Amino acid sequence: MVAGRSGRILGRASSAAANPPFCPLRSGSSGPRSVGKKAGSPVYRLWGLSLDELPVSNYTIGIDSIETMVAKLQEFPGWPVYKIKLGTDHDLEIVRQLRQHTDAVFRVDANCGWTVDETLRNARALRDLNVEFIEQPLPADALDQMRRWLPRACCRSSLTKAAGSRRTSIAVTAAFTA
Repeated sequence: MVAGRSGRILGRASSAAANPPFCPLRSGSSGPRSVGKKAGSPVYRLWGLSLDELPVSNYTIGIDSIETMVAKLQEFPGWPVYKIKLGTDHDLEIVRQLRQHTDAVFRVDANCGWTVDETLRNARALRDLNVEFIEQPLPADALDQMRRWLPRACCRSSLTKAAGSRRTSIAVTAAFTA
């Protein structure tokens, strides 16, 4: 069960989806938007939601030169959360430079580019730079490395294992520790 604001939103959306005022839709369909237009109301209101209850979203900054990544961050100043794509030989320097321009929460996506040792070292440094979450630090097929890293994790992380056309996500939460 999902707790808090996200759980309430998912619960209301699930309830609305169980008895939709329209036929079930495939991904990418404009059905809900059409229903909202006909009703003269945004879909979120039809579903009993409020904009005040939306989960915080992040603005993603792709891998590039540090200067370009800083410029991308500055395109959306004041955003509450930035997701930073990493996977270079100077990832910590990227985050340190971006941190000089905002106090916002950072989430990083290492693009499966780190070893276990790099993940452990980087996670400790990133924790001190107000990084909330590390996504895919290890290669998708590195199950033995994941088993070695998980018990020693010092921040929330997401690991994804690709198996043919199916993707299974394993969300792992460990408290930040000193």
